[in-house]
Amino acid sequence: MKLIAVDIGSTYAKCAVLQSHNGIMLEKQVRPMPEKLSLTEKERFELSPEEIFLLVKAMIDDCLERHRDIQAIYLDTQMHGYILSEMDGTGAESYISWQDTLAEPLLPELAERLGQTALRCMGTRFKAGLAVCSFYARHKKKPLLRNQLLHTLGGYIYYRLSDGRAHICHESMAASLGLYDCAEHTWNKQTLQVIGGQKLILPTVISHTQAAGMYKGIPLYGDIGDHQASVYGLEAEEANSIVLTLGTAGILCMPSTKSFYEGMEGRPFFHEKWLLTKTRQPGGRTLDLLIDFIRNCGEMSTGQTLSTQQIWQTLLEDLPEQTQGLQVKPDYFIGTGQGEIQGIGVNNFKPRLLFAAAIDGLAQAYAKTIEAFRKIEPGLQRILLCGGQLAKLERLQKALECCTGLQVVCSSKQDEALYGLAKLAAEQEEKIFDYKEISK
Repeated sequence: MKLIAVDIGSTYAKCAVLQSHNGIMLEKQVRPMPEKLSLTEKERFELSPEEIFLLVKAMIDDCLERHRDIQAIYLDTQMHGYILSEMDGTGAESYISWQDTLAEPLLPELAERLGQTALRCMGTRFKAGLAVCSFYARHKKKPLLRNQLLHTLGGYIYYRLSDGRAHICHESMAASLGLYDCAEHTWNKQTLQVIGGQKLILPTVISHTQAAGMYKGIPLYGDIGDHQASVYGLEAEEANSIVLTLGTAGILCMPSTKSFYEGMEGRPFFHEKWLLTKTRQPGGRTLDLLIDFIRNCGEMSTGQTLSTQQIWQTLLEDLPEQTQGLQVKPDYFIGTGQGEIQGIGVNNFKPRLLFAAAIDGLAQAYAKTIEAFRKIEPGLQRILLCGGQLAKLERLQKALECCTGLQVVCSSKQDEALYGLAKLAAEQEEKIFDYKEISK
């Protein structure tokens, strides 16, 4: 069976055609996401829902032009953000992104009003970018006076594709908003009352096996969280494994039948499992800081413009095995300490040694966090790496094995989220055909 899989990230939107039975990707297109709206308040991070919808629709239509035998459309998106529209779907002015920080000063106040029970059952870490927080910041002094539809990003796209027939979201996306009670598998009415959301019409929460609606006669599935889709797309055995997703920041998670554990997020996964998750881990941004420092020094001394990519490639060509006592501490990223460079000597403060020490510092930070997972699952055997360029660094893989004693397995494919959607489709293939017949 052929399917279209769409992955909507923060920087790019990807759309691919895959065969579900063997996971082969037949084609893929990548387009940049629309720019954020120009707003007077720098804390607001909003995008045009119309621009995002038209982008995704154009990519899907483009695939359908070349592949007339598509049997299903699956979609995953960035999490935590939301869109408001009128009851007929019009008037959607902004997609309020997870990168929005308008609620930052109000977090202590809101946390106290919500209470520990609601915070613990959210299924996500309490932070300014959650819909529960960004909505509160916008409507604390401007309460909603009329009913409005609340959409996740993927839910809004499906609402538009289905001509307003599908007002849905997957549980992984519901939990990402901060408005959901994962323990009870329902919207948290008390939370909605606290933030002034009584007039919100919330989407129906569906499972990954339920079709949301139809577009051009093709069933729509998904609105899956991008994190869950990426983890599901890994090739390696997930039993006794911990997953390290590396991007601008890092995320550590472990599939589990346990839904809650102190100090961790319990994100809904598939097949009655959860992803016990630790966010706010250092990642690519930590190395980018050093790259910027090295680039600035080079430009000052040579008077020439140096590209970030050029410096990356040069540093990685011949990384030293030993750092000669140099250490880089990325604890500032986790919020548990300061960023430090230690052990500077007469002969060791050099770009390649500094970069190697930073990679070792990342591995040490991950190893420290992994200990919390080992208390839950002492039988952990491997670390599964997924993500971009950082996950492919042999130096990081060896440092992780050294720090943890665990086997490190790096995904051989890119675009794990797209393959995760194809895997869901393969499991659902027979039911997809049944749904098409019923809908005729």
